[in-house]
Amino acid sequence: MDKNTGSVLPEIITEITPEIRERFLAAKINHLRNNNKKDKPSPGNIASCLPDFSKIRKQSVVAEVKEDDLYKKDEKGMVWVDECELKKKLDQEELKRHGNDPYIRLAECGFPENRKDMNFILNHDFGVQLKNVVRELKSRKWAYAFGSVGRGKTALMIRAVWELLKDRPRSKASFISMSKFIREQFKRDAEIQNCLRRGESVDYDFGEHKLRGLVLLDDFDKINFDNEFNTRTILDLINRLKDMKAYVLITAQYSISDLFTRYSSNRDTEPLFDRIRGISYILPEFKGNSFRNK
Repeated sequence: MDKNTGSVLPEIITEITPEIRERFLAAKINHLRNNNKKDKPSPGNIASCLPDFSKIRKQSVVAEVKEDDLYKKDEKGMVWVDECELKKKLDQEELKRHGNDPYIRLAECGFPENRKDMNFILNHDFGVQLKNVVRELKSRKWAYAFGSVGRGKTALMIRAVWELLKDRPRSKASFISMSKFIREQFKRDAEIQNCLRRGESVDYDFGEHKLRGLVLLDDFDKINFDNEFNTRTILDLINRLKDMKAYVLITAQYSISDLFTRYSSNRDTEPLFDRIRGISYILPEFKGNSFRNK
């Protein structure tokens, strides 16, 4: 009621009526249709309307691919990249570059390049051991091989790496010599500090070097774990690999139980060795004659 006139005011409607709702919907559809006409891609500028496929490839790279079968157009005229076709295209480019040659691909990943050793690795019949390692890796277990020098531990592990790489043309692995890794840690720390000063992003474990999702840690026990810096550096690496859900292979002369005993005075080694033992498939000890004497 109006206080001045005493007349009854009409009721204020706060709920949207079906008629108003339909008008809003019609206006929205018309707005989208007009925008679609304005943004419709021209034949010479298809890449400009590609969505951001961050899991596939950056847009700037996708725009370089010219084959028509990579693109799909929906009913609204939007252009999309066909993920399967793009993967095939990228695989073909890598195959053309390296020819799926194991000598080339493993060398690019930092694996030893000795031709005689590689011939043995790629042609030796490792039998059930190789099948077991590959099976356990695919089930997300790590693989730990230990035994005397020259019995084929590293050869078996490199062969297992190749079995996982050979059907994946774009995949890569990391070969890490553990003693060298420790020696170069100070250099990596300096690289990290330089990158931070320049305002660049950095991998805190490897500086400018990329840590892959498939990793061979060679000669794991060639480290003085009585040294606190060494222990914490390797523990940090192991934790990072676990967080990455990486496929990890480890070679050593000593078993994990022997390492527990050998470095029992350093309590910091307990969580390190325990983490490895808990997640690893432990191969039978490598014994017998050395392959290096043949």
